[in-house]
Amino acid sequence: MKKYLLGTTALAAATGFAALAVPTSADAAERLKVGVAGYFQAYYAYVDQSKDGNGEVADDRREWDLFRESEIHFTGEVALDNGMRVGVQVELESETCGDQIDESYLYFQGNFGKVVVGSENSAAYLLSVGAPTVDSAFDGADPNYRILQPGNNRAVATQQYSPTMTGDSEKITYFSPRFEGFQLGVSYTGDNSEEASAGQIKARGGSFAGMPSDNDVGEQNDIFEFGVNFERKFNDFGILAGATYGFGNLERDAGNAFKDQQEWSAGLNVTFGGFTIGGGYYESNQGLSGNNDRTAYAAGLNYRMGPMVLGASYLHNEFEEGGGKDDVLDRYMAGVRYTFHPGMEARGSIQYYDADGNTGAERNDAFAVVTGVVVNF
Repeated sequence: MKKYLLGTTALAAATGFAALAVPTSADAAERLKVGVAGYFQAYYAYVDQSKDGNGEVADDRREWDLFRESEIHFTGEVALDNGMRVGVQVELESETCGDQIDESYLYFQGNFGKVVVGSENSAAYLLSVGAPTVDSAFDGADPNYRILQPGNNRAVATQQYSPTMTGDSEKITYFSPRFEGFQLGVSYTGDNSEEASAGQIKARGGSFAGMPSDNDVGEQNDIFEFGVNFERKFNDFGILAGATYGFGNLERDAGNAFKDQQEWSAGLNVTFGGFTIGGGYYESNQGLSGNNDRTAYAAGLNYRMGPMVLGASYLHNEFEEGGGKDDVLDRYMAGVRYTFHPGMEARGSIQYYDADGNTGAERNDAFAVVTGVVVNF
């Protein structure tokens, strides 16, 4: 199966590269030019967390704070004489951090579909569907912020439920053209090292120093991720659905602690008039042996009134804990966002978190009031 899939991806890439060989008027052709885009998010929050009485988790946590997140994107695209489009995108974090360049990739797009090469999310991630959100920075399938202090609760520490097996690791991805509402995608990642832990090699990029090891403990390689997406509108009625599956191959075990990783997801949104209702489901074995499976599901409802959207959502996130009580988080959120200028939104929400686990360091609850502004440029 791997050989067949590799052949399919290679054929798609070869089709794109072969198109480059069509003669063009080189002297008159336009060079690819890069522009600037990106976003800036700024929020202010009041958070009241429970006190567990053990000097842990929330006993010494602030109630008010300001936080933000932003990126600058350098993007460019040019059309060749043969009709194919070639583009690049480089995403720069707007603060000093471990992942200074978030994503960096090159793509080729034409009648054959789209081929993406570089550090970018997988086809499974990009074609997946989650619950409707009122503020995706908090209740999205891959949120930017975590309100509740995690303690030792893994369900609090990771609230994402989109397929992120390979993150931004270097990969090659093929997307088919959309036909009758359907689009297919497949990604191949040779070595899952971009999202590695401290001490392991990160993105190969400009510091490539030879082929990576295929004998790292707990690391996955030769990872395939698939996605199928369906989108169709019928007057005021619309459907958006997605399903994904991914699997990797364990390089080396240690003490029977690891295994080949698998994850899958499914989601459905239905729109009628100003209403959108839907949900998403995610499951992963995390590449760990024993009782370490993770499951998450979410539901949401939005109502749009011109530039204003009202919404509510729910998330259940659960990590298995062998021989003990599972780490669990339930998140409830209701809010509003208002577009006051093209690309600019004011947002506000109330949020409630209920975390449970074996010990006081894993049990906590919190009530939050959040307001902010998001600017896309």
